[in-house]
Amino acid sequence: MTKQRRSSLKSTRRTLIKTVGVAGLVTTIGSSTVSAQSNDRVEWVFETENNIQTPPTIIGSNVFIGNWAGAVYAIDSATGNEIWSFQTNGSVRAAPTVVDGRVYFGSSDNNVYCLDAASGNEIWKFSTGEVLDREGVNSSPMVTGGMVLFGNRFNTDEDSGIYAIDKESGEENWTFTTSESVTASPTVVDETVFIGGQDGILNALDLDTGSRKWIFETERAIISSATVVDGTVYVGSSDNNLYAVDAETGNERWVFSTGGPVDSSPTAVDETVFVGSSDGNLYAVDAETGNEQWVFTTNDTVQSSPTVVNNTVFVGNRDKNLYAVDAESGTERWRFKTEGSIESSPTVVDGTVFVGSDDGNLYALDTNVSDSSGGSRIDLGTLGHHGNSSFLSSEMDSSEEKSVSSENEDTKEVNSSDNITPNNEEESSDSVPGFGIGTGIAAVGATSYILKSWLTADTK
Repeated sequence: MTKQRRSSLKSTRRTLIKTVGVAGLVTTIGSSTVSAQSNDRVEWVFETENNIQTPPTIIGSNVFIGNWAGAVYAIDSATGNEIWSFQTNGSVRAAPTVVDGRVYFGSSDNNVYCLDAASGNEIWKFSTGEVLDREGVNSSPMVTGGMVLFGNRFNTDEDSGIYAIDKESGEENWTFTTSESVTASPTVVDETVFIGGQDGILNALDLDTGSRKWIFETERAIISSATVVDGTVYVGSSDNNLYAVDAETGNERWVFSTGGPVDSSPTAVDETVFVGSSDGNLYAVDAETGNEQWVFTTNDTVQSSPTVVNNTVFVGNRDKNLYAVDAESGTERWRFKTEGSIESSPTVVDGTVFVGSDDGNLYALDTNVSDSSGGSRIDLGTLGHHGNSSFLSSEMDSSEEKSVSSENEDTKEVNSSDNITPNNEEESSDSVPGFGIGTGIAAVGATSYILKSWLTADTK
């Protein structure tokens, strides 16, 4: 169910802020503690009608996200304009994966979808079974070796917790039975699938067959998605620990204890593992020894997964802030406050950080740093990725590259009754492109919203 739109009704751009008058802004805020640097950080804001907890994926000039209302969006990364949206019958809680011109994602309606990346048209969908309340696919798909791998949430004593399906046809290749649901996302390295489940078990599975190589048991559920660097698997557990496990044998190398469940997914950069905890802290841990390098304390739970760019760590928080933290010292560089909790994991591309919030908005913010997200989480494509993520190269080597073209829209019919978007907006046929009456109203409202965000922000 797809709808294509190219209007500015759903986005607020930095140019809009400049248009309404910088002098008026300065006069209004007076002695506000918000710095000019923070004011200028917003590039655009894209509004949806429900929580955005999915990490953004950025490929080419498009940003792909989902929300709890069950919609997936393709958004122009430069302008914040909507390109298309696709509606499911559940909630979309994990990052879309975009490979070879196709978008793969799961929904709590118990389906995994494959869409054309240019048009948003459905190519296929795969059902994991009967729709159950709050169940379904909350795992970000991993696309590799010609397969789509993902975890499955179910409501029985045991079921197929992990699936591998053909990425071209959507037909099942293999399944792996678990005793409890799997909401974590898979990571694949050296033909091995690493994924944890709510039974507290980290599984290592053969990519081709789904047969188990080894297991590593923790004391509580594994919500965190594993990352792998230099033969070591790093994964968090709700038993308050971050574990380092030998990727070949499954033997424990070290354990690092925090003061709360570790549902944040770790990322490793330059021999340091960064991870958040429900104790309100962001930790930097030595990848080799498990010793703490530093701790950064926030005001609430850190379920967002960090990303690292040019010695800066970006992470969201339930206190509604996106934090930028010095990767070497753990000192705060700046923060940006939204109107909702940030459980979405940020992704940075060419100096712009994209992050969702429970206020229903996707934010594009200037980071004042160059380059794009590094670190193992993004590089392996575990939770969100961008065009330079290394897993894309290995997947392209194993399959013929597909072109992304809007001409592909005609390859599948879409019934007009299925063209559902959350706001059901219609554009006036006689409006001036890009600035009709509706756009003017949206601009005023959006400007007021951003001003409110600035005035309530706690910046340093």
